[in-house]
Amino acid sequence: MFGRISASSNNRRPGTCICRCRSHCTVYNVVTGLYEGRGNIVPRSTRDNHVREDKRQNHNHRNTPPSRIDQNSDAFHYPLGESTPTWITLIESEVDCRSQLPVCSAFEAFVFLRSPELNGPYTEPCDAQLMRPNAGVYALHPGHRMNMAFLETENRFCELFSILSTMNLTAEIQALKDNIHNELRRINRQKGMQWAQQRSPQTGDMVVVNTGKLDCFCSDPY
Repeated sequence: MFGRISASSNNRRPGTCICRCRSHCTVYNVVTGLYEGRGNIVPRSTRDNHVREDKRQNHNHRNTPPSRIDQNSDAFHYPLGESTPTWITLIESEVDCRSQLPVCSAFEAFVFLRSPELNGPYTEPCDAQLMRPNAGVYALHPGHRMNMAFLETENRFCELFSILSTMNLTAEIQALKDNIHNELRRINRQKGMQWAQQRSPQTGDMVVVNTGKLDCFCSDPY
């Protein structure tokens, strides 16, 4: 004998659902300007609470990225007089952190694509050249492990500078761009030191590398 299935059981709401709220279940990507992620499977009551929390926050500009793009340009905007938004603070923190990390080893030297001995003395790049990572005469070998930290840092600084250049210019953004520009100058001076030292007469298989913070000895890769 078959039992009857209650019609109301077919209409019951599922106990869980996927929540894609901004406050808990997705992550803001400072590069794309979007909240990303597949969301979390949570009880429906929890999802409802998250939705209410998002509404209470009312897209507070201190905790969310610029939400409007000028239809006539690629520049991001945020309300005049608004405090520095979190997305700027995040970039500031990243730049500060990267500025504290070494871009070269204390024991091994950079590997250039061209021989420093055959390509003349190092010349500091102009501003336009500074924003083209790993280009020109002094380019580093992109696949060599000794160059990875420098190249990753240089690429990221150039990427962040490019992103900031698309935004509506404010005092905070200008200061941040200046900081990134100075950091690019600093790491390129370190590369220039290694280029110059690899052009100089060497003793044995050692070459002195000045990282900008200390003097150390690095083995010659040639």
